Amino acid sequence: MKGKFKEEINIINFPVQQYELHIIVTNNIRKSRNKRKKLFGGKLDGNAKGLFSKSNDFSGYIFIEPNASVNTISHESFHAVDHLMSAIDTSLTKDTNECYAYSLGYIVEKVYNFKNKIKNDKNI
Repeated sequence: MKGKFKEEINIINFPVQQYELHIIVTNNIRKSRNKRKKLFGGKLDGNAKGLFSKSNDFSGYIFIEPNASVNTISHESFHAVDHLMSAIDTSLTKDTNECYAYSLGYIVEKVYNFKNKIKNDKNI
């Protein structure tokens, strides 16, 4: 991408589950992901409009561009929810789907609001 590399970070904590989700709004997903390659065990070679990466059982990262669509945000947020639920040994079933749905909505809203704040305030 053209211009200077920029990224902004927000962390969502889930204290009950002891889970931490890092939201990274960046103008270069590959560069943002690769500067953390030690956390993830390797480099990202391709390009992506959004990306979810896990660093361990209780920490995940969503990387999105400033103009990410709701579709991209919800897609990467689902990966985050799946990782969060795996961390607490909870599978998606008819008995747990409400927990998944609530968590997905919560994360999508947090990511969407942070992305818009950064886009408006920081001009990434």
